[in-house]
Amino acid sequence: MKVVAINGSPKKQGNTALLINKILDGAEVIQYDIDKMNVNGCKGCMHCRSEFKCAQKDDMSEILENLKEADVLIIGSPIYMWQVTGQAKIFLDRLYPVVNADFSPRLSNIKTATVYVQANPDESAFAPYIENTNSMLNFLGLNVVESIVKGGVGAPGDVLNHEDTLEQAFNIGKKLTE
Repeated sequence: MKVVAINGSPKKQGNTALLINKILDGAEVIQYDIDKMNVNGCKGCMHCRSEFKCAQKDDMSEILENLKEADVLIIGSPIYMWQVTGQAKIFLDRLYPVVNADFSPRLSNIKTATVYVQANPDESAFAPYIENTNSMLNFLGLNVVESIVKGGVGAPGDVLNHEDTLEQAFNIGKKLTE
């Protein structure tokens, strides 16, 4: 089973990374830290309409190649200013090659889990944005089967004080890799 994990947080060992790692406990995984990579914004050139490939020569090419064979995809980001981080947004924009010119998905067998952490303790505060992002991933054929939203975790490591959320993440990982 091939698992690809995308960390859209600029904090290498922040709450997003901790939850992603908990989901991935025991799984063989290819993990990408977008903040440390060379992934540029989409140029809108439409090269990807004719083939599952981006015209840009940056680190997104490797991610796209690994997605072709992935069984599971984990995407995580803290919520900054009501949305995923800029790093995560650039990654999401660059997923355009996963749909054909007629907008039918090129990938359809990937089980996807999303992880959202936020300092705001009200976990419903950004629900419309999170639902929209998950719907967009489903449209692309990246079937969101699980999602974690954890509020009240603003400082790195805060999530470690929430055993229920860590257990939820671990159980999601077990479910996705069975």
